[in-house]
Amino acid sequence: MNFIQKELSHFLSLSQKARDLLVSYLYFGTTYPLIGTFMNAFIWRKQGDIVSLAFYNIGETTMLPLIFYFNGYLLKKFKITHLYFFGAILTALIPITIVFFPTTTALSYLVFGLLFGVGYGMYWANRNYLTYKETTSHNRDYFLGLNFSFNTLTGVFIPLIIGWFIYFVPFKGYQISMLFAFVLLLLAGLKIVKDEHRSPEISHVVITKTTARWWKIRGLVTSIGLIEGISLFFPTLLILTKLGAENVLGSFSSFLYLVSACLIYYYGRKAKVHHQKPVLLITVLSGLVATIIFGWFFNSWATVIYLAVNYLTIEFMWLTAGPITMNIMDEEKLTAGHNIYALIFDQELFLDLGRMISFGVLFVIIACFGQQAALRFSPVFVYLLQLMLLIRLKE
Repeated sequence: MNFIQKELSHFLSLSQKARDLLVSYLYFGTTYPLIGTFMNAFIWRKQGDIVSLAFYNIGETTMLPLIFYFNGYLLKKFKITHLYFFGAILTALIPITIVFFPTTTALSYLVFGLLFGVGYGMYWANRNYLTYKETTSHNRDYFLGLNFSFNTLTGVFIPLIIGWFIYFVPFKGYQISMLFAFVLLLLAGLKIVKDEHRSPEISHVVITKTTARWWKIRGLVTSIGLIEGISLFFPTLLILTKLGAENVLGSFSSFLYLVSACLIYYYGRKAKVHHQKPVLLITVLSGLVATIIFGWFFNSWATVIYLAVNYLTIEFMWLTAGPITMNIMDEEKLTAGHNIYALIFDQELFLDLGRMISFGVLFVIIACFGQQAALRFSPVFVYLLQLMLLIRLKE
């Protein structure tokens, strides 16, 4: 009972707006396995090749920085809560369109990915600013830890239920799942649209003068983008090709969510600022070791190790890097005169640069050695690139 009261008091110490954001993010996080994991699974089932799957994710990644840029100008005319709401709704509409009106060409999936990136980009551009605005350097670890824990706890049940549902109801299961995602994203938008959040004052969107410390942030988010790029669809692909069908995909995803929920919440509650860099380093090295094991053996148990560690790697990279970047934003705002939204856009630009490099590595290996080699060795190469970049930043 004392534990529950203590945790409740921590939650209530956040502002009402911050608590509303967490509830909205919970709705959105519940949909992520649907519009992410199972959307990729649907495309793979329809096409059966890496290129179509990669094209869809490349389309999304290409649009993100462009939409972050244009969103900066939209904020001068529209309320941030309205843009957040619109982004959430559009994010839901594209997956629904794909499962109800499936296509058969890689180019069509590229177009769908571009359209999905419009809604996704608008949602995240405004979400990132709202998160920064409603948190401080003192509570960001807790806020982000709680957010990640909420997402992972819902992720324990949603992939398990949806995976087995689709396994028994293959095509209709996807359609019903995406309709469910639409309802949740609608609730996510409605939760925020009623709150009074002031839109940022934006004097410029593009940063022209860059400090040395912000260059390091650019390098940091680029390194994360390297891992995030192929991880947008690789885990789904590996589970379906090496471990089983949608029921295995859902069950294994749920297990990963359960483990990460416990670790992330513990870190969020106990972590101090000085823990961030050591934990980030341990995370990156763990991911590299897991990819080497996966590339060397390339069997079922090596796949399980890679998937488990890779998932935790991405979660902990953001859990540690998120507060670091926001705290540097505080300093940049005070000393360099940059507005926060310009910094958010710049961060997204370099994050997507890392993702595109990751896709580039994938396509080079496919072109030179084939799809099987790409499945086996792409993770190793991107993790090595990340480690080299981080070592360079350390210098």
